[in-house]
Amino acid sequence: ILAQALLHQRRFDQLFKEVHPGNLSPPVEAEIRLQLGLAHLQLGEFAEAEPLLRDAENLAPRAAAPMLGVAELLVVKKDLKGASEKANAALAIQPKNVDALRLSGEILRLQGNLDGALDRFNEVLKSNPNNLATLVSRANLLIAKNDVEGAKKDVARMTALAPKNPYGLY
Repeated sequence: ILAQALLHQRRFDQLFKEVHPGNLSPPVEAEIRLQLGLAHLQLGEFAEAEPLLRDAENLAPRAAAPMLGVAELLVVKKDLKGASEKANAALAIQPKNVDALRLSGEILRLQGNLDGALDRFNEVLKSNPNNLATLVSRANLLIAKNDVEGAKKDVARMTALAPKNPYGLY
């Protein structure tokens, strides 16, 4: 839980200092490696992120979160086919996982399937209308579809929900 909290607060230095992999039970070890890998990923330290994320997936092969961590890495590496396979595997485990749905929407958008991506983003926002990451993803997609008014509505919603969040300023 500490690792998740520090990651969400973007306190990476403290995360790296206080949370270390070790010889813990596989689920706990997987979670620690996942959080450390995601922190490195957010910092753009892909060489450090990859072994941690892959270890997390190997330690918890039936958990969606490590698959999504690897999928995020694969998107950055421009392996959209591999990323899509990982996101779909996560959705097979948790069909309503909003992170998996959002990520699969992003992958579809990057592959040029704007309508498929919009469907995924709308699915997330139907169950979680305040999901900032999905609102920014849908706003970007709507701009690509020349729906500037729709994008403005998503940006207005983001800034209303979290006026100081960088997503709303994006």
